[in-house]
Amino acid sequence: PGYACFYIFSASYDGLTRSIKIANPIPDRQNSKITYIGFEQRSGGLKSNRDGNFKFTIGDTLRYIGYSKTVELVRGSDVIEDTPDNNESYIFDITEGIPCVNIPTVNYHGDTYNTLQIGTQCWFKENLKATKYNDGTDIPLVTDDNEWSNLMTPAYCWYQNNIYYKDIYGAIYNWYTVETAMLCPIGWHVPTDSEWTILTDYSGGISVAGGKLKEQGTAHWNTNTGATNEFGFTSLPGGNRSPVLGGFTMMGQNGYWWSTTLNLSGLAWSRSNSHNSNTVDVFTAGKLSGYSVRCIRNIC
Repeated sequence: PGYACFYIFSASYDGLTRSIKIANPIPDRQNSKITYIGFEQRSGGLKSNRDGNFKFTIGDTLRYIGYSKTVELVRGSDVIEDTPDNNESYIFDITEGIPCVNIPTVNYHGDTYNTLQIGTQCWFKENLKATKYNDGTDIPLVTDDNEWSNLMTPAYCWYQNNIYYKDIYGAIYNWYTVETAMLCPIGWHVPTDSEWTILTDYSGGISVAGGKLKEQGTAHWNTNTGATNEFGFTSLPGGNRSPVLGGFTMMGQNGYWWSTTLNLSGLAWSRSNSHNSNTVDVFTAGKLSGYSVRCIRNIC
């Protein structure tokens, strides 16, 4: 056992038998095995009927969600949406994280964001890239350093004013943009300080949460102490924009994120990850700072 490329797994219950083919991506591992861990009976919510066929009409858009563990043994998933008109085969590209129930992706102003269920919270898996508010109004783009450092109104930019960084790190926003409460899609919002604390508490506390939330490897981090990306949050070192001189700094070393919460001095509670630490840093920042934004789903 452990050397075969495929295994056939059959289960029988209530007079029915179902079989599935299980792929073994690393067949030379002697410890590959299937282990029985218990039984859970579910009712409702199944899309297929008892004869095992999935019925749909040509023209329907179908959503497929695949679940597995990554090579690093972190729980992962992938979502594929397609409108098939014939027999099709799909290959799942499994990445860390489990999508939120019934909301695996969100389309917002032309960009698609994956969602991520962490405990009771539903997060965007990527930093926000929006250049418009949720009512369609444009957010002002400010590239000049001096103008940025003297603003008292909303603004966004790309790191080093280079749109190349959009798809990797998302946009950089000042806190006046966060203050509008219109930055995330309707039904979502920029997290409060308390919501960030819920996330880090669920991740074991701020002394270890940084490693559990960071993307693994050094594709984007200069170095990367303790990163496991245990929940698929995939925090990246997008750097920041200075509130004093308006310059850009710390890409590859640190990532920074806003909360909506101000302290008594009018500074905004914020979070950061560092390339050389397992911790999540909790600090306050001036409203002219330029940080990334993650959206979290409203609680109904």
